[in-house]
Amino acid sequence: VYRGAAIDNLQGGKLDARHTRNLFDPSGSVPGFYASYNTGSLVATTDWSVTAIRVEPGQHLSFNQPFANAHVAFMSDWLAGFGGLGWVAGSKTGTWVAGFANEAKQGYVVPDGAHMMLVSMQTAMLNLAQVEEGDTSTAYVPAKKGILMSDILDYTASTPGGGTLTV
Repeated sequence: VYRGAAIDNLQGGKLDARHTRNLFDPSGSVPGFYASYNTGSLVATTDWSVTAIRVEPGQHLSFNQPFANAHVAFMSDWLAGFGGLGWVAGSKTGTWVAGFANEAKQGYVVPDGAHMMLVSMQTAMLNLAQVEEGDTSTAYVPAKKGILMSDILDYTASTPGGGTLTV
């Protein structure tokens, strides 16, 4: 772990090689839609939001209790730049693979062919949602982007003697 004042100031949270332990980041949600769990089509509704999360086939995911009132749709295509796409009710974001609704699943295996997961839930519940890699949910941890390894390497390359690298 690299320790240095500039690295510590990059963000106010954890130092982690992954973006976040909670894969669900509510700041990336698009309000006014949910994705149908059994077709992948977008349905316009005022109190819901939809969030896209990159996944890989065979990945094990666990969903905490707020997913007891949510829709999850798995799509084959990953969309870059998820927000501002001008969706209308009934449109799709890619090829639908599988989905489920209203369950706080543990150890759910991402289906073959799925590369994007659309999580839809009531907007009021966004800050409570947690999706984790693995077979069981842990205590809730807010989604917070960690420091990427590339940030650390860029910083250490540009700052000779500016900290210590401990392995």
